This record gives sequence, structure tokens and C-alpha cells, in this order.
Amino acid sequence: MTRTLLRSLAVVSLVALAAGCGGADDETDEATITIASGGSAGAGGGGAGAAGGTAGTAGKAAAGGGATGGSSGAAGQAGSAGAGGKAGSAGGAGGGGKGGASGAGGAAGSAGSSGSAGGAASAGSAGAGPVLEDVHVSGRTLKVGSTHKFGWSGVSFTTRFSGSALSVTLEDGGSINDFEVVVDGMRHPERKIAVTSGKKSYTVIDGLTAGEHTATVHRRTEGSYGTTTFHGFTPTGGSIVPSPSPFAHRIEIVGDSITCGYGTECTSANEPFSSTTENHWLTYGAITGRNLAADVHTIAWSGKGLVENYGTDTSATMPELYPHTFATPTTPAWEFGAWVADVVVINLGTNDWNHSPGVDPATFEAAYGAFASAIEAHYPKAHVFGIGNVLVGKAHTQAVKNAMSGKPNRHYVEFGLKSGEGVCCQHPCAATHARWGTELTDAIQAVTGW
Repeated sequence: MTRTLLRSLAVVSLVALAAGCGGADDETDEATITIASGGSAGAGGGGAGAAGGTAGTAGKAAAGGGATGGSSGAAGQAGSAGAGGKAGSAGGAGGGGKGGASGAGGAAGSAGSSGSAGGAASAGSAGAGPVLEDVHVSGRTLKVGSTHKFGWSGVSFTTRFSGSALSVTLEDGGSINDFEVVVDGMRHPERKIAVTSGKKSYTVIDGLTAGEHTATVHRRTEGSYGTTTFHGFTPTGGSIVPSPSPFAHRIEIVGDSITCGYGTECTSANEPFSSTTENHWLTYGAITGRNLAADVHTIAWSGKGLVENYGTDTSATMPELYPHTFATPTTPAWEFGAWVADVVVINLGTNDWNHSPGVDPATFEAAYGAFASAIEAHYPKAHVFGIGNVLVGKAHTQAVKNAMSGKPNRHYVEFGLKSGEGVCCQHPCAATHARWGTELTDAIQAVTGW
């Protein structure tokens, strides 16, 4: 049954909201081996412990092979103790190998030699510890050697480092894209990076106190402004400190200008749009990602629709752009098997209705359901959330609700505007995005238990 999560909202209508929306074997029955003190492995067959965990219980040595012929001899004595494995680091070591097989019939031979020692056991899964990386990437990118090329909104790079300052090397084909700077969990709007054409080094932060710090650079601007290439971070007076991934989940969000963060830093309803006032960091999607420790892939472009773009244009709609690694250029295609979403959010329809007459509701509903099915083909286990926006109108919310019904993995969430929140560049302001981020977080947690 579709989970419907509605919020009691005092709705304020907007005029042209989207305008410009550009592994061990222990089955032995030989004599029990006593474990040596100090974490060393016991007698024969014990595998050397993996580095950094408790030593594994030694395997029991088997009886040696007796001489053939004659009456059946007693089994040879247990072999001498094998070398003890040193205590390993994280995770218990695997069990040791079995000893040799008991001798065949005949007078008991001399004590059999101990069974050959089992190979060193690998560390237990729990003890393997997290993978440590120099840089944590969020968003769709094309990795080429040590670089990452990217184009969609909200692609970010996070590192931990020691030193007094940090710089980042970025390469861009233009002078429009901007990057948010966050250090030790705090935004630094005054440190916004405005790239210029070419490959250049930009200061992320300086004047830091001694010790380790965490920094993120996050693309504020949308995919229509072209691609950027990340070449790496360089600390001053210190070094990069490998760290575990900050991400526990994966969320993909498909949308239009609202999802891009169009106008989130505008100061009035009618202020002309500028790329400098677009900030994806402040959007409901980015906020939801931070709330849920999720790697968020944002696939959004201002002015794009599901069936019809802004102004009734039907070329390069979001379902057509969705399979691309970048917004522009359109090649290469994204490798969906390389990154599998746990949750997908679809927030489309603003531009489909932002002209008169708007899209046919039945056509939109069918297209919405088809797009959800295409997404489910890529991510069969994902939960898909459809956003109905009361700012667009009842025809839109009902169509989304209908498309999200009938499947247990599909869910409906409704967004709206509250009185007093205002409008920024004819789009939702940062305060509205913050509330929507909380509401979407609640909806996803209610379904997934995250």
C-alpha cells in the first residue's frame, strides 16, 4: 500500500514558480590442544593469526601415519605443537588447519609428525575495519586516473587533513560554477570558490589551528553550466589523513530548478536570477542527505520537465537526461551498476504545468509511472518517493499520488509553502527547503528505518 505522508500546510500560491528553471573448519575429534598464554596459537595446525586480532583457536593435530601391515596399531600421538600465531589486530583469526590423518593398521609407528599448519587465517570481517580513503566523493563523476570529472549539482569532495591551510585544484571550461566551502562542519560563505576557466588552485581555508580538520567543497551550481574536473587537495604544513567514509546510505534525487537550488540565496521574490544565488547545499535534497548520512546524487536541470519543459518545449526532458554521466555533454552514459541507490526521489512537474494549457494530467501520470518503472529497473530494491507539490496544483499532486500507488516500494510525499516563508526569485527560499528537508527525512526514515 502506498505510504502517504501529508503535511498540514498553509499554502501560498506562487506565480511562475519555475520561471527560468534553466570464514573455519572445527569438525575434528583429535585430542584437545591447550592454547598457549599471551595470545599465541596452540599446538599443531594453528594458522598464524591475522595482523591485529585475537589469535585463532589452533586446529587439533591429527595422529601420524602408522606403518602398513600387521594388526591395527593405535593411532600415533598428536604431533608437536605448531608455531603459535601472533595476536592479530581487529577481528578474530580463523581456525587452524586440521592435523594429518590417523595411521593405517599395523604396529603403532613412531609418533606421527604434526599435521602441516594451516595457512594464516585472514582477519574476521568485523575486524577488517573500515576502508580509509584520502577523498570521499558524493555525486556522479567520471574517474580518470586520480581525477574526477563531473557536472551535476551537489557533487562534493571531502577530506581529512592536518595543517594550517588547504587548497583544491579544479579545472573548468568557464567562469560560472561556484563551490560551497564547509570546514569542520561549519559553512564558510565568505570562502565560496568561484572558478575561472582552466586548471587552477584555489584556497579552501587557511589560518587553522594545529590538529586535524575536515573540509568539503560542494558544487553549488547546476549541470547546465558545464563540467568541472577535480584534481585533488593540497594541505599546507601537514598532510592528508585517510579517513572512513562518512556515507551510510545512497539517495538519488531527480528534479528541476527547485532541486538545483535555484534562487535559494535570493533576497526577494522578484530579484533577477543569477548563478551566484543558486546554492544546492541549501536544498531539501542536500539537507536530507546530511540528515541521513547519505551519498546524494542530484540529477536536476532548471526548466526541465517530465513530459514538457518550461514553455512547452519537449526536447531533452529529464527522463532523457537521467541516464547521462553529465548534464552536458550527453556522453558517456552513466554506469548504473557502479552505484546503486537505496532511495530515489522524483520531484518533477513544475515546468510541465508552468504554461497554459499545462500538460494533460493523464499523460503526465502515465509518464511518471513509466519513469518510476525505468528507475526501478536500475535499482530493483530501491524505495521510490514521488513528490507532489501543492504549489503546482491539485492536478499535479493527484497524478503523482496515483503514479505512486499500487506498489509497496513506492511512496508519496507532499510539499507546500507555509505562510511567512516567502519566495526567492519566484522559487522556494532556503527556509522552505530546510523544512522540506526535515519532512523528506522523516518520510524516508518511516519507510527504511534509517
